[in-house]
Amino acid sequence: MAKSQGLIKGARAKRSVRFALVYTAGAWVVTQVGDVVFDAFGFPDWAMRLLIVALVLGAPVAILAGWFAGARSKSARAAEDMRGPDEKPSSTATAQSARATMPPVRTHYARSGAVSIAYQVVGEGPVDLVLTHGWVSNIESAWEYPRFAEFLSRLAGRVRLIHFDKRGTGLSDRVADLPDLEQRMDDVRAVMDAADSKRAILMGYSEGGPMCALFAATYPERTLGLIIYGSYAKRLRSEDYPWAPSEEERAQEIRKTEANWGQAGDVSHYAPSMAGDEAFRKWVASYFRLSASPKAAAELLAMNSTIDIRHVLPCIQVPTLILHRRGDRDANVEEGRYIASRIHNADFVELDGDDHLPWIGDTEALLRPIDSFVGQIGEPAAASAVLATLVAIHSDEGWDSTNGLSLAEYIETEATRLRSAHGTRAGRSIVRAFDGPVRAVRCALAIAGYARDYTIDCGIGVHVGECTVSERDLSGSAVDLCMQLAEQGSISAVLTTRTVADLVPRSRFDFSQREKSLCDAEGTEWPVFAVSPRGDRGQGSYLDGGEAVRDPTGSEDK
Repeated sequence: MAKSQGLIKGARAKRSVRFALVYTAGAWVVTQVGDVVFDAFGFPDWAMRLLIVALVLGAPVAILAGWFAGARSKSARAAEDMRGPDEKPSSTATAQSARATMPPVRTHYARSGAVSIAYQVVGEGPVDLVLTHGWVSNIESAWEYPRFAEFLSRLAGRVRLIHFDKRGTGLSDRVADLPDLEQRMDDVRAVMDAADSKRAILMGYSEGGPMCALFAATYPERTLGLIIYGSYAKRLRSEDYPWAPSEEERAQEIRKTEANWGQAGDVSHYAPSMAGDEAFRKWVASYFRLSASPKAAAELLAMNSTIDIRHVLPCIQVPTLILHRRGDRDANVEEGRYIASRIHNADFVELDGDDHLPWIGDTEALLRPIDSFVGQIGEPAAASAVLATLVAIHSDEGWDSTNGLSLAEYIETEATRLRSAHGTRAGRSIVRAFDGPVRAVRCALAIAGYARDYTIDCGIGVHVGECTVSERDLSGSAVDLCMQLAEQGSISAVLTTRTVADLVPRSRFDFSQREKSLCDAEGTEWPVFAVSPRGDRGQGSYLDGGEAVRDPTGSEDK
């Protein structure tokens, strides 16, 4: 920075001196010619004086022109010197032109709990589109690369574009613990609320896809449609999902990422068409450095490795468009086909190309189906069911006994505190619905702790599934399965299905698979897991961030 400022100052001084000398010489010539011509044509004496005054007044203007011209000329040469030997001469000029013509985009902050989420709103289209970037991002730095800026501007030309940096990345607050999909859904709702967006199309690419899918299934009342590009349903290979990386390949990628973070390395995995562009490699390295620290980037990769939303896909009811490039090296095209095949009436568009990044390669071919999809979006019908995490508590003593009444009151207190707005009671079971699995598991573990402390015999089960929600009732096969799971549980163990284990970060909870599985009414077998908090912290402090869990009778702290 200091070097470039010195170059500019030097350029201004030298060019100003040259302009002053040239102007002085030119003014002398003009006065000599004027003296001869004015005498020959009989001009009055004041005409010559007027010419001299004009030339004197024009001197400062000429010097200022030289000042700015010198700065621009030298700055351009300095930029030329700083480019790599293989960089095209036009790339810097193009970037400067893009920044110069781009309208100012203001960054705002939305409050999601105690965390500030950076977001921008661009465009004035008839519908809102919330764009969730992949892995890491920096919403201000994104505008500095012409192709990225053009991609965002093109989207904003059709919709009111809202995009943001996920917590822990870019301009958003850094966080101590890894964010889970549930927290990220909270962040999306906070951004939508701050941007006064009641309903929006959710678009996610790469790692942003699974969260958008989960959001669409959980909050259909706020989702107009769903667009997923270059994404996946599961991040680790298994027999029934053979396209993802193996655990060892993923572990190696995580180690390599942290060791080489922010270096201008190989980009052929994400953008093969740009592998030979040195300027692009340097910009990507800078973009990554501005988006996350080495440790945060590696931890986010580790967190993403646990994602598995396969059971969520059939629960999505909103209009859905799945886009995937045929040669994508980061997310196999088969993964896009898989996602589309599991979502009812989803449209799948397979594109030519092998670039994973949506703003590299043939972006026009990518944006055309998006334009068409947006144009067809109408007011969707009310959702008949929603995806929810269910917590069932089964009491053999019933709910009319002293212990039963005490436990029921505690369940109501904890469920309400953890944002459960709906529940039902069926026989000896109480079922509560949550909009996220982490909150549901926290509630289940707190209830189990209370039951142990007061020696209340009960079983607790947690399951993620589609259910019908009304003001006073919950119904559906998922509710029946969760109650069946609770009947097998005990106060010493909270039981869950794999649907919960696949969505909850293993950095917070331990899941141990039980030998005995569960069969639902349709004969589907569900593996059963026991869940417990991970770490050395006590259950109360772990579940409640240091706050004591109080006995609903107010008699003592737990």
